[in-house]
Amino acid sequence: MHNGFTQKYIENNHLKYFFNTVQGKIFLRSINCIKVSEFEGPDDKLISNNGVEHGLEETIIFAEHPVCKFFTSLDNIVKKVFKKLDEDDAFNKKFFITLLCDEKDFDLVKVKFKEKDVAEQIFSFIKQFPNNPHNASSYEFNGLTITGKHNIINFRTKNGIKMKVIYSQSDENYNFGGTPVINFPFISPIEAIQDAIDSKNKKYSNYKNKCNGTCNLLLVYDPFFSKGFLLNTEDKVYNHIFTSEFDNVFLLELGGKDPIKVTKLLTSKDYLIKDNSYNI
Repeated sequence: MHNGFTQKYIENNHLKYFFNTVQGKIFLRSINCIKVSEFEGPDDKLISNNGVEHGLEETIIFAEHPVCKFFTSLDNIVKKVFKKLDEDDAFNKKFFITLLCDEKDFDLVKVKFKEKDVAEQIFSFIKQFPNNPHNASSYEFNGLTITGKHNIINFRTKNGIKMKVIYSQSDENYNFGGTPVINFPFISPIEAIQDAIDSKNKKYSNYKNKCNGTCNLLLVYDPFFSKGFLLNTEDKVYNHIFTSEFDNVFLLELGGKDPIKVTKLLTSKDYLIKDNSYNI
């Protein structure tokens, strides 16, 4: 999803959120953790006071639904535009950018475009007309109204997809914006969570070989990165028994009714323990 410093920065923030919760603190105490070391495959090693190394792999829950994949791609385009603006010495101010596209106008499964090409197209617009227009403008898109001194440009991608970019220079010291999702598809939260676990189950043996203690999985639902996907967790999710190779599977949910929530999910491995007690 991300590369280098950005990915590690995101992972570290999620790790801090997890460790600061009641469930996270209980887990750290249960393994007598005294040190956390960054690693690769798994992402982190949690070292106990007797030198035992416990693995912790982190993954963000995504959905493979075409709507989610499409809007994630549009959001990536905006991020690429911001990167180009940051790298160009001609721009000494930050920008607000919103990219709009009505997904009901075409077949999401069939549409393909190169994010880099569309980002270059938008960057060229901004480079040609970098300043705000003199008059305030307003634009409405499926109930979303954007008002202010913005440039509004209609354009088509190379494969004919109609888009609209709204942008203006910002007085803030950071770029901000993205792609608003209008139509959220229904996705089974149990299926999405199990898919995320399955993707890591395939690598479990490799992770386990690199730590001599428990090997654990931290699933993260972060709506900022899971574009177009609403994880509607209910009691049936927390009572469901997921299939997992990991000793413990934790679900970190951000931005919901509880801003930061951690749950230890029930897994098939919990029920393999002879006395039926949970493996924490």
